[in-house]
Amino acid sequence: MRVLHILYSGHTGGIARFTEQLFIAQKETLDPALAFGRAEGPLWERAQAQAWLAYDLRIKRGWPTNPLRLKMAERIFGGFDVLHFHYFHPELARIALKTKSRIVFTEHGMFDQERTRLKRILKVRSKKRFLSDNRVVVVANSRFTAGKIEEIYGAEAMVIPVGEFISEIKPKRPREEVRECLGLSHGDFVVAYLGRLARMKRLDRMIQSLENTGTRLLVIGDGSQRLPLPSWAIHLGLVENPFDYLAAADLMIMPGQGEPFGLSALEAMALGVPVLCFSDGGGVCELLEGYPELIVPDVTEMRERVLYYMREPDEARYIGESLRRRAMDYDITRVARAYEMIYHELG
Repeated sequence: MRVLHILYSGHTGGIARFTEQLFIAQKETLDPALAFGRAEGPLWERAQAQAWLAYDLRIKRGWPTNPLRLKMAERIFGGFDVLHFHYFHPELARIALKTKSRIVFTEHGMFDQERTRLKRILKVRSKKRFLSDNRVVVVANSRFTAGKIEEIYGAEAMVIPVGEFISEIKPKRPREEVRECLGLSHGDFVVAYLGRLARMKRLDRMIQSLENTGTRLLVIGDGSQRLPLPSWAIHLGLVENPFDYLAAADLMIMPGQGEPFGLSALEAMALGVPVLCFSDGGGVCELLEGYPELIVPDVTEMRERVLYYMREPDEARYIGESLRRRAMDYDITRVARAYEMIYHELG
């Protein structure tokens, strides 16, 4: 079965990371390929280096689009049994419905919160028509995301969580070596954040939670928000192997509101690093189900949780090991099998 995964670009981010892992897992039993709206970013570069079948659709994020490029996309789409969308573009969606291919749309939680009101309205109308078509199977990466799909688009979605090759989530350098390179002492209690720097990620309330606790904050990632960081924070930006630094932390905080899933939280869990989040954290809360002590209502309670784990490092390690076992439920091979069942059911 030939499956085409369609995403906007190969830039660093949770969608590109997940799509790449799913593509690799599916190579065992299917014939997958990749199509990029824009041929750019690390995933595109890796696809070229590995000689994976990858198409450059040369589609801009907005519309209308060059008719010749749409014709090219239509020819490409027609050669696949399944078109698996990981982002929405109105004209690509329209073309997909003209083919005889089976269509799967995975909503990763890109609800366009930061777009202008007019663009958001137009996008919602177009996407609602697409998702309501009976040829399209809609998949959400969490129950939270499925609820948003129903609220915004009036469509029902089945839930298949995001996954990774859990056994490959491991540091390449020893923990103490990494901490020494960062100028951290053996006694420093390090709290990590891994992800985009964006308004919805709410780094402000993470900083508030850690003020006057004596912790060190390690920020891994970059983005559009230039929030002033305190003197006790270390900002690494984008790094080649974030697992080296994540494994060097004692605790991870996911401060965002309405996270669709929380891939960074899963990676921390796989490394045995305890994860804390706020009760409005969306899909992250689902990852931590069964651990109510890791989900807090506000900044005050978050600070108390951090201080508790500083006082009780053995408890933090115990929770981390328990979460490491939980992470195995999200191995990408299980996710790939779930999607393959959907592909065959569409036939």
